[in-house]
Amino acid sequence: MNVNCEKGVFAMKYVLYNPKAGQGVTAESVNMSNFDESISYLNVTEIDNYADWFASIEPDADIILCGGDGTLNRFVNETKDIKFENKLYLYPVGSGNDFVRELGINKEQAASFCIDDYVKNLPTVTVNGED
Repeated sequence: MNVNCEKGVFAMKYVLYNPKAGQGVTAESVNMSNFDESISYLNVTEIDNYADWFASIEPDADIILCGGDGTLNRFVNETKDIKFENKLYLYPVGSGNDFVRELGINKEQAASFCIDDYVKNLPTVTVNGED
């Protein structure tokens, strides 16, 4: 399944990076030079409330999540009850990138590959008593 979101001209892009991913990701280590729009870098470990954060950003802004499978898992779990309209992309910079490999895309393609249909409206799974 190849799901690419319709790309348009957006006023803002939010790059959410996880400093605990891989060897340590920083705003400086994430190369987003291929985007010419305004970019705001945010450390995901410093976002206390995703509902409030989504309410504070533009609904047409893109979100680029930088990290690996753990970062994606955490983001999905922390936003599962939040309805947001923003397009979501995953830029694989973590040590585990099985999700991106399963999609059959490489790192260069990932930042322009929308993952909305893969991460919204997911079923709940319980493992060792934890949802």
